[in-house]
Amino acid sequence: MALEDVEKQVAANGRNEADRIAKQAKAEASNIMADARAEAQKIKTEFQENASQQVDRLRQRYLSAANLEVKKARLGAEKEVLAYVRDSFFTALKDMPKEKREEALKKLAAMGGMEKGRVYASEQDAELVRKVTGLEFAGNIDCLGGLVVESEDGSVSMVYTFDTIAEDVWSSDSKKVYDLLFD
Repeated sequence: MALEDVEKQVAANGRNEADRIAKQAKAEASNIMADARAEAQKIKTEFQENASQQVDRLRQRYLSAANLEVKKARLGAEKEVLAYVRDSFFTALKDMPKEKREEALKKLAAMGGMEKGRVYASEQDAELVRKVTGLEFAGNIDCLGGLVVESEDGSVSMVYTFDTIAEDVWSSDSKKVYDLLFD
């Protein structure tokens, strides 16, 4: 074999070896790229799952907070409505028409059941109380209406003011009022 043939043979062997190394390098690079893509996909999937879980937790937290705020707002509104109803109730007592007022005072005086003694009333009701009770009028008291009957010796005092009766009714029946308004 001539030198030229040897050179060609070495060059061919070199090219073949270079092609083989290049193919092997390409295959290794392709495997490395596939592994890298798989790892990247795994990381991406884990990140998306983690992000999704965080979003769900945040959504729950915000929903819970929003629900709490709604409940607080509702309770505040209910409280305002109850206060308005209560104020309206007391205002209606204070502004009761004279005929109804006289009728109510007669009933309250009868509840007192005293034939002798003293009676107290608001300035607004003084004239009516004198008229319906026949008891000694002892003076004005600060109330929405009604009367206070006291025995002659002062040992027994019965309070029949609109304020007291209304407070008792409101205390005992405010749950019923709430149920009527909000259920």
